[in-house]
Amino acid sequence: MKPRPSPARKPPAAAATQRVGMSFYEEDLAALFALRSELARLGVNVSARLLVRALAHVATDAEIFAHTLARHQAEAAGKAGAKDTIAELGNYVLLNSDLERFQRIGFDLEVEQVRGGRSFIMRSLIHAPWEMKKLAKAVAQFRREFPDARTREVRALRGRG
Repeated sequence: MKPRPSPARKPPAAAATQRVGMSFYEEDLAALFALRSELARLGVNVSARLLVRALAHVATDAEIFAHTLARHQAEAAGKAGAKDTIAELGNYVLLNSDLERFQRIGFDLEVEQVRGGRSFIMRSLIHAPWEMKKLAKAVAQFRREFPDARTREVRALRGRG
């Protein structure tokens, strides 16, 4: 019996995404770099863009709400917060489902009289006290399910080399 050739691996189905702008301060970028470094130490090497996408996806609604509320309280008490000008205005491709969650949570935060814009919510997630082994596992899973379309591997799978 002749072995059948293995079928070509197909890229993951494209999820509905949207490109959105977010602003970060120097302290946010430093915290993002620290997160990436710790993840790399645990064997999960990701770009800052993919990490932002992953944080938006892997955190539960309750975690997002709690981290944002904690960040707001820390800034109100003067224990945290940007003391400089915006360091980066970036465009990030987020899943529509995650953007809808951010909007829904933003409305809940408004009820608590807490600013809940997309950038502030994401900055709160960047500064959150993550359990790193758990986060590394979740980010690795996210990378497998929703790879960055600009990577060489995904372009090759799509035949764009």
